[in-house]
Amino acid sequence: MTIATEPRHSRTRVHATVFKEAVGRFASGVTVVAVRRDGETIAKTVSAFSSLSLDPPLIGVAIGGHTPLAALLRAGGAFGVSVLADDQAAVSDWFARPSRGGTAPAAFVHDQHPEAPVLDRCLSRLCCRVVDVVGTGDHVVAVGEVQAVRTTAGTPLLHHDGRYHALVPHHINKPQEVPTP
Repeated sequence: MTIATEPRHSRTRVHATVFKEAVGRFASGVTVVAVRRDGETIAKTVSAFSSLSLDPPLIGVAIGGHTPLAALLRAGGAFGVSVLADDQAAVSDWFARPSRGGTAPAAFVHDQHPEAPVLDRCLSRLCCRVVDVVGTGDHVVAVGEVQAVRTTAGTPLLHHDGRYHALVPHHINKPQEVPTP
């Protein structure tokens, strides 16, 4: 099999709609990332979240580069990550909207770190110290060292193909009988 490649200096552009459709096939959990500065909490729904390192404990989040949250992350300090449960789709939707009206459908707490707000009710709360912010494309990737963690039992909210889903256990490691020919 031959794979044709273009020279490295050539830039192939993938149409944004096609790209979004392709990466939308990857199921991910849903988080809310938040920063508190000058008495105000700025928060955004983020599905581009990942564990990066165990020692030290590092996580990464990708945020739109022109958002107020990205500017606050670039300034350093701390941020909170709340991993949403499967019954928190309304919370995700609310923090995903650029302009929000009314009262937030969830309350933030600041008990682990005053500048790293986390949601009062969620599956995991991670309070992080910003260690690096890298601009890439139209986003920034913020790397945070986890300073405090709290978890609770539950099922995560998943996002796949532009919709929310709940986790359904599937026992792929269960031995299957294979018919012999």
